[in-house]
Amino acid sequence: MLEHITPEDNEQDDREFHKQIRARSQATVNTPDDREFTLAEIRNAVDSLNTKKAPGEDGIAGEIFKQAFETFPKYITAMYNWCLRKGVFPKRWKRAKLMPIVKPGKGRQ
Repeated sequence: MLEHITPEDNEQDDREFHKQIRARSQATVNTPDDREFTLAEIRNAVDSLNTKKAPGEDGIAGEIFKQAFETFPKYITAMYNWCLRKGVFPKRWKRAKLMPIVKPGKGRQ
């Protein structure tokens, strides 16, 4: 699963902009209001996933992610906490593809 959702990372392909981002991502974010996610918080978020929605850009359906969390709850919690500490979340987690479905007889306006 990880090979599918994480791209190949080769520092030699970095442009200057990417080098700056890589350097910033090495520093731990530490502000007074930062605290790690608890396993219960992640479980609550995973449980609230709508399994009837289409998969996101990563291609992972909600039901599959729920099963993965049940199998690897500590690993998935650690992954989100790493993102929080580094202040880096993959772009594909932030994008959505919206596909409007026009009701019959309504047409496009």
